[in-house]
Amino acid sequence: MREIFIAIFVIVRSYVAQLMPGGRRAIMAEVLALRTQLIVMKRNSKASPRLTLLYRFILGLCAGFISKHRLGRTFIAIKPATVLKFHRFLVKRKYSALFGSKSNKKIGRPPISPQIRQLIIQIKRQNPRFGCPQIAALVTDRTGISVGVETVRRILKRNGNETDGGGPSWLTFLGHQKDSLWSIDLFRVESIVLQTHWVCVVMDQYSRKIIGFAATRGAVTGANLCYMFNRIAATSKQYPRRLSRDNDPLFRYYQWIVNLDMMDVDVVRSIPFTPTSHPFVERLIGTVRREFTDEILFWNTDDLEEKLSEYQRYFNEARVHQGICGSRPSSKYDNSDPKSSRPGELSWQQHYRGLFHVPMAA
Repeated sequence: MREIFIAIFVIVRSYVAQLMPGGRRAIMAEVLALRTQLIVMKRNSKASPRLTLLYRFILGLCAGFISKHRLGRTFIAIKPATVLKFHRFLVKRKYSALFGSKSNKKIGRPPISPQIRQLIIQIKRQNPRFGCPQIAALVTDRTGISVGVETVRRILKRNGNETDGGGPSWLTFLGHQKDSLWSIDLFRVESIVLQTHWVCVVMDQYSRKIIGFAATRGAVTGANLCYMFNRIAATSKQYPRRLSRDNDPLFRYYQWIVNLDMMDVDVVRSIPFTPTSHPFVERLIGTVRREFTDEILFWNTDDLEEKLSEYQRYFNEARVHQGICGSRPSSKYDNSDPKSSRPGELSWQQHYRGLFHVPMAA
């Protein structure tokens, strides 16, 4: 029996040695990927070849061992969207396995019945002076069904019955003052080997300019947050007078509070449980996810920061924004306008290896 375990251990060790970083690992992965693509292409089918779950797993696993410079040459029959889609599927499966419920119950809040929705709308129509907390408490008291304040606010907003205070919010008003307000937030991305990375992004609300990105692997602490923000702030010529943030517990660390006091920066906190009170950086994060991080793969923190810096250059210097009347963020400070030209005289400028194409004057 001992000899059998020794033989199994030797076989497993040999396979692990083949998969360790080095030339043999990459060559074996390329050969396996090419053989899998040949099997798929040789099927007797007039339609385009369809990848099964097994083939997707093999190709996605091989993509993790092949160099990024050889990746485009190896996958000749598979589109890059297939590899990206497989990576997003693995990210969902990872968090489903870590935090998902083992039962088949639907996760989330229970749906609100149409009768409760109609009751909330009717109460607001009959009592225009009632606020959302009072309506939520009244519905809970009369029906015995617990209804949250945000649920009431969302229902009234969809039906056009939410009262508007009129005028811009203080955050919007402060953001219109030049060099006076930055916004900071964090978002999470996953590497090609499913390692969690947190990205800190800071933007100037007046010009919609990205001040910078900073990333770290694993959990974020107060010291990491200060380090990332200081690295981003060092790239700017001057500090802002105010910094807006949400109510994340990370911003309550003593190191973070002392760090802002040393910079003489005032803090503007958003309203709890109301993402619309912190809309500019929230929308920026959605844009970065939709346009960039969901379309690329990265290996480690350095690779992620390098790619984000290239996207920052494109975002600030070439991308136009509806929030600033179709201007570029860099033009809000240097007052530079792009050269106009006839449609036939325009040339195309590529950004981030051809991911974005912007017409420019020749």
